[in-house]
Amino acid sequence: MAEPISGWEGVKNVTRSGQFTFAGQPTEASLEQFGGDGGAMVIDMRTHEGGDKPGFEERAKVEALGMQYVHIPVSPASFNSMDVKKFIQATRETKGPILLHCGSSNRVGGLWAAYLALEKGMPTEEAIAAGKAAGMKTPDMEDAARRVIGR
Repeated sequence: MAEPISGWEGVKNVTRSGQFTFAGQPTEASLEQFGGDGGAMVIDMRTHEGGDKPGFEERAKVEALGMQYVHIPVSPASFNSMDVKKFIQATRETKGPILLHCGSSNRVGGLWAAYLALEKGMPTEEAIAAGKAAGMKTPDMEDAARRVIGR
C-alpha cells in the first residue's frame, strides 16, 4: 500500500510503494531531488492537451537529469488495458526508482489499481483501495479502473 512521503514542496499527493513514487505534477526542483536520489524513470500520464500540461519542458528536464521519460497519456474516458501494458513494458525495462505522475495523482491511482489487479492478481477491491492510497480520488477514475480491470 502506498504511504505518504514528505519533502516534495509544491507537489500534490506524494506517496510511495516499493520502487514506485506516485504524485501530482512534479516541480523542476522535485525532479532534481528525485534524480539525485537515484531516480531512473519518470512516467507522465498527463495528456498535454488543453490545461493538462506541466508548465515546463518536462521531458527535456528529466532527460537532462539522466532519467528516462515515458509519456502514457490517460484520461478517465480514454483509459484502457493498452495503457496498463505500456506501463508494464516501461517498468520491466527499468531498474531503480520510478516516478509515476499526472496532474493530481488521480489517474496514477487508477492505473496503479488496474496494474495490481491485472498484472499482480490482486483482488479488485484491494486493488481499488491501493489505487486510492496512490491518489485516485474521483468516481470517474474509479469507474475507469474498474472498467479496465473488468471485474
